[in-house]
Amino acid sequence: MKRRPIPAAGLARIDRVCERHARVILAVMIVAWAGVFSGFAWLKFRHYLYSDIDLAMFVQAVDGLLHGTMFSSIRGMNWLGDHSSLILFLIAPLYAIARHPVTLPVIQSVALALGAIPVFALARRELGGGLLPLGFAALYLLYPAVGYTALYEFHPEVLCTGVLLAAFACYRAGRFGPTLAFAALALLGKEDIALPIAAFALYALLGRGPGRLRYAAGLGGLALLS
Repeated sequence: MKRRPIPAAGLARIDRVCERHARVILAVMIVAWAGVFSGFAWLKFRHYLYSDIDLAMFVQAVDGLLHGTMFSSIRGMNWLGDHSSLILFLIAPLYAIARHPVTLPVIQSVALALGAIPVFALARRELGGGLLPLGFAALYLLYPAVGYTALYEFHPEVLCTGVLLAAFACYRAGRFGPTLAFAALALLGKEDIALPIAAFALYALLGRGPGRLRYAAGLGGLALLS
């Protein structure tokens, strides 16, 4: 039996409802996703399923910061000599509030969930309001790779996913300062982030928007400095 298409009036009504309650719907999606994956992280920890080195190493690194040391007995070296995960200095105060290994995967889940905000903002700017921006935000949250990275140990660079999206959304909105601020924040995750920022600078240089040289120079300078 063929399914009847939704009438145009019905689609228009759905668009109006989504536009009117867009922020609430987006917030519910983000909270639900972060809550579900934080719960999965707790279950994974509770049943000893974190079997790799990463979570243990970064828990020790953040806990060490609260004690004034950056030495990692797991690696037998200063952890900054392994990767430049400077974002751990920003995470340490949050870890101090809840000093438990699961705190880091929870932060990771929340950071990934918040990436739906710039996806929504970018889609709304490029495609207009209504259902579509929320649909793209939902597609981001339902993308299997996003869920996988939330549950695969803990990696500081994963926290940069939403920040990079925010930098691009600000660029498309013509907001120079926030673009560079988010790009600089993303570069604190790991030295590898310099590569997508450099590619971002090239994208800006080849674009046709106003101030492309300024964006390219700013982003390229940040990547080079990193």
